[in-house]
Amino acid sequence: MENDPRTPREQPKLMPYAQEINEWLIATVKHVYHVEYFLNEIGVGRDDPERPHDIVGVGNKFEWQVLHGFALQHRNHGSNVKPFVEESLRLHRQQYHHRKWNNYNPFDLTCRGTVSTDDMIVGAIDAVCSLLEDREYQGGRHDYDDVRILAGRNPDIRAYWMRTVADEMQRIVQPRIHLITSLHSIPNIGVDRHVHDAILARTDDEIRFLENECGYKIG
Repeated sequence: MENDPRTPREQPKLMPYAQEINEWLIATVKHVYHVEYFLNEIGVGRDDPERPHDIVGVGNKFEWQVLHGFALQHRNHGSNVKPFVEESLRLHRQQYHHRKWNNYNPFDLTCRGTVSTDDMIVGAIDAVCSLLEDREYQGGRHDYDDVRILAGRNPDIRAYWMRTVADEMQRIVQPRIHLITSLHSIPNIGVDRHVHDAILARTDDEIRFLENECGYKIG
């Protein structure tokens, strides 16, 4: 495991508890299914080489350094977790879909030529799903009307795509991500079978890594 990018060379001073990691992993898996469901239903994501969403590629949410900070985010016992969370966010933004979504500039022809409509729809689906989910740092769970309002906090081009995508997503039967409550028995809530199998395999691999290499008991 010496060359595994998930393995810290030096243990961070502030370590997440097993329960914090378990809650973060379940929230992550829910988000993966949430986004993958809409990518499948809308028929986008063909340009994204890092799928299943958020758990493949550099900066994915199962990498130790990314997972470590994000798992600490709800700790409120006087611990200064902000630097750890911010570092995880910085690392996660290396993901393909974040680089495309965050760096699009309609006035930069060089950038514009490397960001496709597909990329923007994927980024918008990701952003909308995050607002629909129960995330404390975003003010909890929102409905589609809230999403259209909150989209205005983004630059105009991203606000446009979020509102456009939200309209299309709302017309689709919503996935039952609330059924995902355990990492050891994950139901397929409506994604392609090969995507479901890939998520299960990545999750099982992550659980083994955390138990065998980091000493955590997960689940």
